[in-house]
Amino acid sequence: MNRNSIGLVAAALASLAATGAHAEPLSLTASHTWTHDSNLARTQNPISDTVNVTALQLGLDKQYGRQTYTGSAKVSAVRYSKYGDLLNNDAKDVDLGFSSDLMSNWRVLLNGSYGENLNQFENNKVTDHLVKNTRTNKNAFGQLIYGVSGIWALVGSVGKATLGYSVPEYQYLNYRQDQQGLKAVYYSTDMLNYSLGLRHVNSQFTQSGEEIDENNLDLATSWTVSGLSQLNATVSWTESKRRVQADRRFNGLTGNLNWNYTPRGAVSYGVTAYRTSNSDQYSTNYLSFDPSIGLTRNTAQLAFNNRVTALNLYAKWLVSAKMSLTASTSWNRYNVENDLINNKINDTSHFRRYGLVATYAPERWLKLSAGLNKYSQTKDATRNPYSGHSVDVSAAFILD
Repeated sequence: MNRNSIGLVAAALASLAATGAHAEPLSLTASHTWTHDSNLARTQNPISDTVNVTALQLGLDKQYGRQTYTGSAKVSAVRYSKYGDLLNNDAKDVDLGFSSDLMSNWRVLLNGSYGENLNQFENNKVTDHLVKNTRTNKNAFGQLIYGVSGIWALVGSVGKATLGYSVPEYQYLNYRQDQQGLKAVYYSTDMLNYSLGLRHVNSQFTQSGEEIDENNLDLATSWTVSGLSQLNATVSWTESKRRVQADRRFNGLTGNLNWNYTPRGAVSYGVTAYRTSNSDQYSTNYLSFDPSIGLTRNTAQLAFNNRVTALNLYAKWLVSAKMSLTASTSWNRYNVENDLINNKINDTSHFRRYGLVATYAPERWLKLSAGLNKYSQTKDATRNPYSGHSVDVSAAFILD
């Protein structure tokens, strides 16, 4: 579930305020993306295809007195050239947020999300990657903060999440998750804070009866230097145990880090890293910097893994006020324990990606982009090795 701290929330709100202070509360974006992938199915013997995605998104960002309302609703028509009869689908994504100051020293934060998308092909079974397997995610999260105006704050949080698959062969992965947390936050300055807290996460796989119970001790910091130059980091000591497969325990470090550095000049840099555990694998939310749209909330959606360690780097060059060029790379390490009761399989593998994206906005209402990505995956107990590349071109029309 969410690993938010007050610093992360404040950074996101500050970014939105900086980029959209004079914008209308409602925005409408229509976009089309054309992608050709040399290895769509992520298999050892590549299968290529061309994908066209036409999307319509409604956005909300409205401050009314002491309340702030945010949200987005997006519908995407996803169409495949070769495998359209098998894979064509309509994706749906909804995200809603609300915050309000109460009395003189309280604040409440609420958010919820709903997603309906095809499971990533590389996360389907190695013997049948090209299958129309729809993942449905539902998440709700709330925080109550006491101490908004002082140097100390106390934050209580609760959350709930569910995940379901449409294909019966994958429904043993359906789960529901509950989270409770309590932490203390210390603001040493307006730009720097630390927090220490406890977080309990319980995940139940509804078909198999497996239950993962996890306790976390979180140490976090948020440091904003200026503008988009900021550091957000959480280090957690995690103790995880299972009810059915009791020997599959995990005691160790998890966490996430986001660092974005914008020196004087036309170039900015960023680093995102995270390490997730058993119950984090589907629902760890973390703020990262998307070179095209700024601060955004992402979700680690990686199947069959018990531990994922990831590192993402980017460098963005503002060629002009209307054009930018971004180079990025990603590295993932998977520690796999296959979900077998009688045969315990331990294995590791690595994923690598290199990308280059150019964006051009000739008008405020028009944004064009083109990108190239090269990727590769090594073999482990649940993954076949694969490699390939993709090329994409997109256009977005924005009304706000």
